[in-house]
Amino acid sequence: MMKLENESEFNALKLLIQVSTKIKNSELKDYRLKKIEAQLKDLANYLDCKEKEALIFAVIFALFVAQTQRLDTSDIARYLSVDYLELLMYQNDLEGLIKKGLIKAKNNLKSIPYKNANFTIESSILQAIYSNEKIVIENYNTKQNNFDFVSKISNIIELRSEEEITTSSLIAEMENLEDEFEEINLVKKLKEIRLNELDKLLFYGMCNDFLEYGFTHLNITLSNTFDSFADKICFLRGLKCEKNRLQEMNLIKLEGGDFFTDTTLKLTEKGVEIFLEEDAKLFTTKSEKNILKPENLTYMELIYDEELKKKVDFLTQSLMSSNHQKLQNRLNQKALPMGITVIFFGAPGTGKTETAYQIAKQTGREIMQVDISQTKSMWFGESEKIIKEVFNDYRKICTQKKNTPILLFNEADAVFGKRKDSSFSNVTQTENALQNIILEEMEKFDGILFATTNLNQNLDVAFERRFLFKLKFDNPSTETKLKIWKDKLPTLAKNEADELARKFAFSGGEIENIIRKISMDEVLNGENVTFEKIIQHCEVEKFENRKRVGF
Repeated sequence: MMKLENESEFNALKLLIQVSTKIKNSELKDYRLKKIEAQLKDLANYLDCKEKEALIFAVIFALFVAQTQRLDTSDIARYLSVDYLELLMYQNDLEGLIKKGLIKAKNNLKSIPYKNANFTIESSILQAIYSNEKIVIENYNTKQNNFDFVSKISNIIELRSEEEITTSSLIAEMENLEDEFEEINLVKKLKEIRLNELDKLLFYGMCNDFLEYGFTHLNITLSNTFDSFADKICFLRGLKCEKNRLQEMNLIKLEGGDFFTDTTLKLTEKGVEIFLEEDAKLFTTKSEKNILKPENLTYMELIYDEELKKKVDFLTQSLMSSNHQKLQNRLNQKALPMGITVIFFGAPGTGKTETAYQIAKQTGREIMQVDISQTKSMWFGESEKIIKEVFNDYRKICTQKKNTPILLFNEADAVFGKRKDSSFSNVTQTENALQNIILEEMEKFDGILFATTNLNQNLDVAFERRFLFKLKFDNPSTETKLKIWKDKLPTLAKNEADELARKFAFSGGEIENIIRKISMDEVLNGENVTFEKIIQHCEVEKFENRKRVGF
């Protein structure tokens, strides 16, 4: 900053007030400007800019602190009592103020310089002026980046929403910005993909919305883009039919309702990666929320009938890291499918899900657990997208993990059920389409998939061939129940455990329920539960063992 005359008496705010007051309604007449030459020189020295830049800054400052609404070039023109065309002579000075960081301008259109610009002054600069201190402009990284680019695109879309420019002008401004930011990767990548102009505009706008909201409202976005309602409906139809190029490239996806006003757009993980590049991983961790880590699974010793134990042990050994790798190599050499697909079927409470957990813990594998309720969306067409995302997320996780994780479908009959005649029901058509997707995915699957079901008879026969291992979990035999009782209640006498095993046809899960109630009894009463009390708990475990009450 240059040295000011009488610096000890200098007052930045007073100087700005003097300059802005004397040039108000001046029509930029030379004789009016000549009267403030000294003040302009001091102001330019303080701002470290040219005198004409200082003059424009004084006007913007006066207007900015006096009003809370949008401040543009028409306000400046009215303040000076000049026509907008006369302000074109000050275009370079406006640009100079912006480059120096003294003012900011949103919605800058290159085709009509600053006509629709919204000028602002940073609070730090205002505070320096009020405090009569030196203005320090933060040294922002001026390197072009994706964030600045999509922000500028969003600004011109905002102008279209205010009907200040046409759709064709909007596209022209986007192309101008692409030329200005031609070196950034986002622009380069979309040019390589060869999208049409409207698709590019939509994607750029969605990138900015992703940072601000996480999603894009379809109705608002298309209304902000198109002049013609017919053009908007035509574009929407392509999105709804998934014929849009962005959808075919798996860059965006539709979410939400049947109604236009309910529907939102989101970037897919691939879309986020194109936009954010190496930072994409900061925003794409959603698939981790359903991950169970082996170290967080509680060890539990499960007791099986002898035949089932052999099968579980064989499967567990096959999935040990070194064995699994050898197995995949051998299958690959023989051009056989490398995926390990397993279904556990049988009665409730027989240990199917817990077996999956214990195998994961023993083999050091994470479990990606599928929430069946989420795969059956209330919105037509959403179920297929969700199930595709399940497999896409699983494949992505596989690339990030040293040990291939397990994809677990609990209560699989809800989505693996028998296909139905779809002649008369849209719901049935959707369910059949969902099953076809799963069958396709399993055909090319090369990971580890576990499914559990209580109702194997409801499974479609097309799924049977696609499961490499099929393990049936029956209710335990008397001998196995005896072992479970002794394992869970070591204090039982041999004859007591034998009586419980023979008298009650319990599954392992039901025996565990009894053990939990016994533990509660002991905590509440402070004494060991008697065998008679254990029998009482057993007698009311099943619904059919309870006495009928009422009508």
